[in-house]
Parts: sequence; structure tokens; C-alpha cells
Amino acid sequence: MANLFPNDDANALVPNFNIEFETDNEDDDGNVVDEHKPSTCDVRGPSTAIAAQPQVINDLYIQVDNLRDRQGVLARKMEEVSDAEATNSVAIGGIHPRVTALEEQMQTLQTALHESRSKNQQLQTTVAEMQNRESTVIQYMLRMEERLTVLEKRLPGPPLEG
Repeated sequence: MANLFPNDDANALVPNFNIEFETDNEDDDGNVVDEHKPSTCDVRGPSTAIAAQPQVINDLYIQVDNLRDRQGVLARKMEEVSDAEATNSVAIGGIHPRVTALEEQMQTLQTALHESRSKNQQLQTTVAEMQNRESTVIQYMLRMEERLTVLEKRLPGPPLEG
């Protein structure tokens, strides 16, 4: 931050400082400035000139303290996030066996459903075949009745009751 000896000429004892600090909460136009936004000030002169400006040094200490506080807050937040990720990882690890068991149950149910559909299809085919056979048997019965009626008409005598 400080270039105490910029070169080897006669100004070697005059330090050159480029210090970032904020002198107050307002800029030159009267606008409120964020406390954490630094402004730049070049200070030239003997090192006693800095000692004569305790406000500058005090402002620097305040900024350093603010940065340390922010660093602490960020470290705590990172730790919280890390703890939350670890908790989620443990929870996910606990869920995995249950998910596996449910997947196995689902596979079993899908197999049973497939078998049930297959049996249902077989039953529908059997019913269709039986309906077809029933229709055929009814047709044969009707033909047999017709033939019986024709045969009864050919026989001499009264019809037989039966």
C-alpha cells in the first residue's frame, strides 16, 4: 500500500501513499455515500504528516474491523451451508434404501399387472370362443327341432308328447 522509497533520488525520504478511506458519509455534492465504499486520497509528505491525521488512521482501523466482521459473517454462513449440505447428504442416504424398496415393489406390481392383463386377454378369448360355440349349438338345436317336426309330420297317427 505504501511506497516508502520509490526511487534513489533526493525524494527518497518523502513517502508516497495511496490510501483508500472514507472521510465522512457525504461526497462533495452532498450525496450520502455507502460506509463500505472507499474513496481514494493521495498523501505526500513526511511520515509525520500521517501521524498528524489521526482521523485517517482511525478510519482505516474501522474499515479493517468492518472487513474482519464481514469475513467472520461469511465464514459462519459457509459453515452453515456446509452443515446443511451434510445434513441433506445424510437424509438422502437414509432415503435411498426406502426408494430401492419402493422400486422393487413397483416392479413386482407391474409384473402382477402384466400377468393379470394376459389372463384377462385369455379369458376374453375363451368367452368369445364359447359364445361362438353356443351360437353353433343353438343353430344345431333349431335345425334338429325343424327336422323333428318334419319327421313327426311323416309318421302316421297322433303326435307323441314327450
